[in-house]
Amino acid sequence: MKILFWNIRGLGAAGRRKQLVELCQQHNPQCICLQETIRHSFRPRELDNFARGFPFFWSWIPPDGHSGGLLIGASKDLVEVEVEDHGVFYQSLHLRNSEDDAAWMLINVYGPVQDDRKPEFLQELQDKIKSTPLQLIVGGDFNLVRRIEDKSSSNVNHRLMDAFNEFVEIAELRELCRGSSRYTWTNKQLAPVQSVLDRVFVSNSWEDMFPLVRVQTLLRIGSDHNPLLVD
Repeated sequence: MKILFWNIRGLGAAGRRKQLVELCQQHNPQCICLQETIRHSFRPRELDNFARGFPFFWSWIPPDGHSGGLLIGASKDLVEVEVEDHGVFYQSLHLRNSEDDAAWMLINVYGPVQDDRKPEFLQELQDKIKSTPLQLIVGGDFNLVRRIEDKSSSNVNHRLMDAFNEFVEIAELRELCRGSSRYTWTNKQLAPVQSVLDRVFVSNSWEDMFPLVRVQTLLRIGSDHNPLLVD
């Protein structure tokens, strides 16, 4: 099972859509989770292009003004979508594998940029995770760091960092290790600030279902965020 998580920073331009299509053609993800689409709707033809012509279930959340927006897709050949849900900062799919009938949850998140909204984000996500008995995987752009080393400068909010780590502990999640790159975001300045904002977490039971899972940090293209590929 391959799952793509990517803060694409806008999916309106033809060039950015082409980058997504080429990325999907290269890596063939069976689930696609995008953040910051900044799109209110999608045409069936463009969604079909993202899926490379394979049958996919799609769902999206429109942006809040000129930022945000989520898009999630899952291959109908591999999973059946039983329940679709969303909150302010996440969207989720209750999935069932076609091959072994195992049920699990996929959660796509986009954490707020504003510091004063981040406790609300963590609480909403914690409530969602604690409310389900399903094995789950949750990923996306959390807009939070877990340790000082997650940022190239020492300017970190220790209160929010502690709150993020407390959330991970209460939700009983484990962060999947990434390969290929130290950071996942850059501000693209001459003296760039870089951070780890994009992450993938799993429950222990989900990792039991996919014991050989790993996360690749793919080459950054177009967006200021690296795509993450769970494989």
